Amino acid sequence: MSFPDDVGNPLLRKGGSQTLRQTCLCLFCPTEGRATGIPKNLQAMRRNGSPPPEFEFDDGHTFFMCRLPVHPEAKWPLVAPGTESPPESGTPVPPQVEAQVEAQVELRILAACAGAPLSSAEIASALGHAKLSGNLRKALPRLRQSGMLEYTIPDKPNSRLQKYRLTTKGQASLATKEGT
Repeated sequence: MSFPDDVGNPLLRKGGSQTLRQTCLCLFCPTEGRATGIPKNLQAMRRNGSPPPEFEFDDGHTFFMCRLPVHPEAKWPLVAPGTESPPESGTPVPPQVEAQVEAQVELRILAACAGAPLSSAEIASALGHAKLSGNLRKALPRLRQSGMLEYTIPDKPNSRLQKYRLTTKGQASLATKEGT
């Protein structure tokens, strides 16, 4: 599928041919509703003094790319309020921070399993996650290996009915950690 020939750079920049343009965009951008979005964004950019967006098309109008230039007064690199510098991607997390996060996740898992055995999905839900996160995936085997949790069906670790149960050691650890 391609853009109709009358949808082009000048039309998008001006916000013209709105119905046709928005209909085309709805096909490619499911979050974009018909007759919404681009005009509002263009108005907001004009109001705050941002440079206009730059649209680029291929010859057959099968795709377009939109560049949104950075506002001329933006401080670069962009820094969150209250911080001196932005976090750099790929920067390793300090070991003490990682250990604190792991300990907090483990404590929350133990507390969740204190009432009744839970599946991994139920543990994730009890901790406010939509699905099993990386930290939870790492913490569950650690807690099992350390004797804090055990399987309810030890003979079948991959059973769909598998749940995690707090052990006596886990209960003692939880009581100690909650008491501090």
